[in-house]
Amino acid sequence: MKYRSTPNSLGLAGLLAILVLASREAPPSTPKESSAAPAQQLRAVHSPATPAYSFCQKTEHDLPVLTADNLSYQMQVECHPEGITITPSAENQAGPAWTFTLANQQARPTPPHADGDRATYHHGPFQQEWFINSEKGIEHGMTLTAPPSSREAPLIMDFAVSSGLRGEQAGDNQLIFKDGSGAPTLRYEKLFAYDARGRDIPTALAWNAASSTISWRVDHQGFEYPITIDPVIATFSQTIVTPAAATVSFGDAIAISGNFMAVGAPSTNRIYLYEKSAGSWILFSRKNFIVSPAANGGTFGGQVLMPDLDTIITSDPSFDAPTSTGGTNANQGALFVFGRNVGGDNNWGLIRQFTATDFQLPNGELADRLGTFIACSNGTIAASAVGDTDTYDTTVKSIYLFEKDRGGADNWGQVPGVRIQGLNFASGFNYGSLFDLSGDLLVVGSPAENYQATPQSPTIQFQGAVYLYGRNQGGANQWGLLPNGRRYAADGLFGDFFGRWVSISGDLIAIGANSVDLSASQADAGAVYILSRNQGGANNWGFLPGRLTAADAAAGDAFGAFVDLAGDVLAVRASSDDVAGTNNAGSVYLYERSPGGPASFAAVPSGKFSIDNVSNIEKVNSPVVLTASHLAFSSDPVSAGNSAISLINLSGTTGSAELGKIQYTPQGVVNFTPFAAGTYQLRTSINLSTWANQGSTQVGIANTPLTWNTGTPGSEPKRFYRIETP
Repeated sequence: MKYRSTPNSLGLAGLLAILVLASREAPPSTPKESSAAPAQQLRAVHSPATPAYSFCQKTEHDLPVLTADNLSYQMQVECHPEGITITPSAENQAGPAWTFTLANQQARPTPPHADGDRATYHHGPFQQEWFINSEKGIEHGMTLTAPPSSREAPLIMDFAVSSGLRGEQAGDNQLIFKDGSGAPTLRYEKLFAYDARGRDIPTALAWNAASSTISWRVDHQGFEYPITIDPVIATFSQTIVTPAAATVSFGDAIAISGNFMAVGAPSTNRIYLYEKSAGSWILFSRKNFIVSPAANGGTFGGQVLMPDLDTIITSDPSFDAPTSTGGTNANQGALFVFGRNVGGDNNWGLIRQFTATDFQLPNGELADRLGTFIACSNGTIAASAVGDTDTYDTTVKSIYLFEKDRGGADNWGQVPGVRIQGLNFASGFNYGSLFDLSGDLLVVGSPAENYQATPQSPTIQFQGAVYLYGRNQGGANQWGLLPNGRRYAADGLFGDFFGRWVSISGDLIAIGANSVDLSASQADAGAVYILSRNQGGANNWGFLPGRLTAADAAAGDAFGAFVDLAGDVLAVRASSDDVAGTNNAGSVYLYERSPGGPASFAAVPSGKFSIDNVSNIEKVNSPVVLTASHLAFSSDPVSAGNSAISLINLSGTTGSAELGKIQYTPQGVVNFTPFAAGTYQLRTSINLSTWANQGSTQVGIANTPLTWNTGTPGSEPKRFYRIETP
């Protein structure tokens, strides 16, 4: 999200967590009024700040000291007269011990004062320094009511760092502090400033290793006081290593809903359960794992979905289904649905086990290897299978649909007569090996498909294609190909493998093409294409201009081997990226849609994750999972022979995908278009800590705008807004 503050609008700039999931437009070189266009994007979130992050006061040597825990990042925070000290919390002692102390070199020791999750130092009548402790990290800021130095020169402020961590300049607006092993431990980042009229002030953040100081530069000349300056301190998240009973298949599937996670380990026929407690992912204490209920299976947990906090869906494609005559159908495959409280509180018991019957197959046989790939949306499951192996190529998949209450509550009945296949088996090699489902839209990749523009044109092998299907297309309860639903990349060439992975979010489809040649020296570097609904006409799925590529793209990176789109944020895996001297280490890149519409995506600053900045891993694997709060991916830990899950906390990014789309106008009107029916409340704050309702709750329906009039902006303090579901 490109954050630019506008008077009385959404000054979310800088209130960011570990990932710096934001970029800001370059600030003006001379002061000017913010544009009348709403450059700022509201973010829809679910819950207000929690008092669990509040400071408590104690006395040491007759002086007040404030202490607090940061649950999200497992840190302990202590504010004392000389400054702030951060250490790992008791729950985070597995790694190396470290301390980080920050002190304002321009100020004398001053007792801090607590107000909830905010600790404030009053350095004279014109300067307040403060720290806000929240789930987003520790926000370090300063409000100056008058210039402390000449208005003719930039304002420079230095902060002394005392720590065993080694500081490094990691970008124009980011510092990283590493432990003795070189593992990133803390980030100090996203310095920004604004004046009394809400205008952005140019800033710079620097690390001086010789003096061990952090320096702020604020080009305050010509801006109106008071001004506010505001960076963030936060720690990295964690890597979960394989449980003792698991093997290298741990992490073959990952599903996250809120603060609950299910991790598949198909070689053990288990799904491990985790919850996020006190900022750390731990095995769920009530039940560590789900075991396959089928004795004659073999790859249970290879696909895992969590459509909500109370449901887990998985498959076992090698399940041998019993027959009525006492035999088995080898590798028929099955799907399994589990409920959180089925069989007891948090028992995660089986709701339904089922397979597919397809009487379109020769002799009415059953489909084989059902559940090789699965997707779920709004009570519908799509699952792939192969047909009669004597007739069809086993790499060509058919897709079957199941609905939650078809045939009875929680029955998950098969939609009759629906069997989705490619249009041409000869060119459909790998058709259906992956797909995504969202509402009434199913997108299927066919990455090895050949392309021939006309019967007389040469065949371009392995260019790849995607297919778009719609519910009720071709008849009630049918899933038919949409008009112009078979899509190829306009610039496609031999061996691009367009459709290697697909992901849907709202009105966007991300399509990976991991073998695109970007140049003669960048063969198989890879690219990602974006389809947007209504691009080129009503209900037309058109390509956004250009394609996404890695800024550091190199030959053989395979960028686009895996994509996951959530709201306005896109995660892309480059499966063979060479990082830090390690061949094929792999990496994950984050991109974000520009404000004001789907015109383009831009790389998130410092949004690349690999072995050089994620602790204790030596390879980034698939899958990659992106939610409103987390980025997760499978990884190889430094300890050989096992596998792991690396998790990184996100904030300020994908919330709009959770609830809806929202705009703020210069006239003080908030327009919110929900994605689903529900009750919505606009809330407002002047400090991002204390929130109050703005207006009354409104009942909305999907895709129909709701409006709150907040009043024409005036001279009152900058105000922040967000949407919640009460």
